[in-house]
Amino acid sequence: VLALYAALVAGLQRGGERLTSGALGVQGLLAAAFLLFILFTSNPFFRLDPAPFEGRPQDVRPALFQARREYGGRNGFDYEPLADEQLTDDFHYFIFPNITLNISADHFWFFRHRPHESDPEKMWWDFQTYARLPAGVDPPPRPERVVCTFGDGTEQKLHLALQQDAAASPPVQAGMRSEGFTGLYLSHQERRIRHFHHVLEDYVES
Repeated sequence: VLALYAALVAGLQRGGERLTSGALGVQGLLAAAFLLFILFTSNPFFRLDPAPFEGRPQDVRPALFQARREYGGRNGFDYEPLADEQLTDDFHYFIFPNITLNISADHFWFFRHRPHESDPEKMWWDFQTYARLPAGVDPPPRPERVVCTFGDGTEQKLHLALQQDAAASPPVQAGMRSEGFTGLYLSHQERRIRHFHHVLEDYVES
């Protein structure tokens, strides 16, 4: 619907900036309406009444698991092979040396990190997303490849979480070049960073 609306406006545009601003406003309202529709009709967790769980937090996750399986049954998703935790949690895997996977029940994100060919201060960050389709639904056409450069505004095309991750990188790089920087403090999950560098050094030294 949004694509057809944008094509119609582009084909009939004669009002200059005023028409463009109005069209963008209407398009934003349409997008918000679709988002609200998805939240209120498709989200299996949104319709869980929190009242019965007052004082019983241990019962929340089992209820979420059950709601997710019921949602899958109604919408043609086969969750039978998945464990309960795989229905609600984001599982994160790293494949040495440069592949990262974020896997959830209905989709997974694929990341590949590559060094820049001429500037050691830059890198290439390849991202793909794969979605689980309901039974009987044909795969959609392959989406157009999008090339973004952080800092010039094109990163706005990315998912909000990816924009936030990218925005965190420059200050981290600047901090590591500070005269006061003496080393990293790594959290429990970030031990993988230390392990990665140990394995990389083993490969380089051998």
